[in-house]
Amino acid sequence: MDTPTQKGKTMTTSQNPTAADYEKLARTLCLARGDDPDAMTGEIPQWEFESIDEDNVCVTQTLETLDDFRRNSPAWREPGTREEIDGGLYWEKCQAMQGQTRCELCIVDCEEFRLAFQY
Repeated sequence: MDTPTQKGKTMTTSQNPTAADYEKLARTLCLARGDDPDAMTGEIPQWEFESIDEDNVCVTQTLETLDDFRRNSPAWREPGTREEIDGGLYWEKCQAMQGQTRCELCIVDCEEFRLAFQY
């Protein structure tokens, strides 16, 4: 399966993200924002309210490891403050290269690949 990475290149992986992978990303994002992922928003838990799934344009796959992100992020244009949240990485505001939009970034490890939420 060819999938765009954060850098606009394609990668090949034999595994597609599962519902559990998307849930892991949504839960990590909730925790990073200081929200309880299991708190109810109406009749659904907060982590589901985030609508993080295969149709969310803010979600991408990458083969870069969490260690790659730890090692490379200090060299970003504006690395911001990295937090380690529930086994994932989170930046409230960062900019990898000049000219890119500053964004919120959350990355979780899904064994063969990583899922990233960039907003």
